[in-house]
Order: sequence, then structure tokens, then C-alpha cells
Amino acid sequence: GGRLDVETSGSKIGVYGALSADNLGNVSAAAVKGIYTGNGTFGALGFVYTNSGYASYGVYGHATSGYAGYFEGTVSVSGDLSISSTMYGNSATFTHLGIGTSAYTAVPLMIEEPQAYVNLLSDSSANGSVIQLINNYTSSPPTYLGAINFIDSSGNPVGQIGYQSRSDEINFRVGGADRAILSSAGLSVNGSICCTSDRNAKERFSPIDAQDILKRVASLPISNWYYKQDPATRHIGPVAQDFYAAFNVGPDDKHIATVDEEGVALAAIQGLNQKMDTESAEFQAEVTELRKRLGDIETRFEKFQGAIAR
Repeated sequence: GGRLDVETSGSKIGVYGALSADNLGNVSAAAVKGIYTGNGTFGALGFVYTNSGYASYGVYGHATSGYAGYFEGTVSVSGDLSISSTMYGNSATFTHLGIGTSAYTAVPLMIEEPQAYVNLLSDSSANGSVIQLINNYTSSPPTYLGAINFIDSSGNPVGQIGYQSRSDEINFRVGGADRAILSSAGLSVNGSICCTSDRNAKERFSPIDAQDILKRVASLPISNWYYKQDPATRHIGPVAQDFYAAFNVGPDDKHIATVDEEGVALAAIQGLNQKMDTESAEFQAEVTELRKRLGDIETRFEKFQGAIAR
């Protein structure tokens, strides 16, 4: 099958494990080839035991310049791969990397596991881990700066989170359609926004005075206004400071929670309905009294006409 030769010549030590070779200078299929040039550079070194104890290196490459290891073709690692320095690649020297799979030629990086996940560990006191999606296309704004796609087992895109650079929007797509768009103007939702309102998720219930809330709503300043970041869109409503001062609900006096704004509106409607019911009852009582008095007058008038006729 093959041959193993050791050669020493000057400052060079070579170990060749060859599947076929006619001599040491013409190895056609080298299994292991190690060259020491005398300047501290090892081409390949494999060992499991040294005078100082066991070592776990199968292949060890050390270079003072250039490459400590260089591979042309596919490199397969069946165990763990630990990199203590930098691994880099470009279109000339590095094209695809597969972890847990050999079917990685369609994309630059593919990780395949029963449950594939990636941990980014940071111990910085200022910033945590960061994922950057960068598009260096400069001729004109690209459609997307970057996106995260969700693909099913059939290869169909079922969801996407992408940043559209031409409109400065983050799009959330589900089922092939835009479901939400986040921009400087705010969040637009194609559908319903459902807030948790389960009784079992709430506590410390207390009754409200709908009439009092109605009075507060009636005195609440309401005006037209524009967001400074969206000067083209007109809005109508209160400001958070006035709303918080009137009702003391929500996280602070800088925001108005939609659940609180809706709750105040519903309470004011109830208060208005109660007011209308009260006024209607009073009105009906007055009408009944007037009808009674009118009836008495008609009775007296009829008696008066009878007396004249006699």
C-alpha cells in the first residue's frame, strides 16, 4: 500500500507518509508531510506523549510568518475545533464553512444540529454582544440593509425581519405579507393588536366613579399636534402630562398606555350614559307631572263650560 520514510539533510527534517512514491523527492500522495526549516516553523507535527507528559495534539502547526496550516479542498473535523486566535477568509481563500453538515455549498456558513443555536458571550461593562448586518453596496441605497429569514423544511420563507434602507423601515413579515412596519412615524400593524386582559392576569381590582371620570375627560385638554420626528402627520389627542395629572394611571407622565386611554374612554361613556339616564328619568318625571297638571286643568275647564251652559 504505502511507505513511511524519514530524511535528514542539513537543517531539514522531513517525515513522509505516502500512499505511493518512487523516492523521497517524488511523493505523489502524501499522508503526513512535516518540514523543519531551522527557523522555528513546523509544517505538521503529531504526537500524544512527550517527556513533560501527555499532549492532545494530533496535528500541530506553528509558523512565525505565513500559514501555520494550509488546506486546499474540504476539511472535515469530527470532534471539537478550538480557535484561540483569529480565523478569517475571503473570496480568494475561503468560500464555505459547514458545521455539523457537508451540504454547505449554497451559503458561506451553515450550522446543522438537532437544535442549532449560537451563544455570544460578552463580559464588557459597557456593551453586550452585538450582531451586525452590513450592506456595503454604495451605488444606490440597497433595498434591504439586512434581514433575518425564517425558512420551513421545504425551503419556503414563512417569516422575515428586514430593514428597508430606502424607506428606513423595519418590516415584520409573516406568511409572505407585511404584518407590522416600524418607522420613525411609529408602528403600523396590518391586523389587530391584542393586549393581555385576562382576569387571571390582573389583581387589586377596585371600582371607579364613572361620573367623576366623565368630568375629568370633559376638562382634559385636547388639541391637534405633530410628532417632531414625523412633521407631516397630524394627530389629535391629549399629552401624557395632562392625562397622567387627570387620571394618575400608566407608567409615567411621558407615555399613555393604550389600555388606559381605552379604559378612560369606556368609563367616560358609562358616566355619560348614567348622566343621560338620570336626566331622562328627571325629564320623564317632569313630563308626568305636567301631564297630570294639564289633566287637572282640562277637568276644571270642562266643569266651567258645563256651568256656563246651564
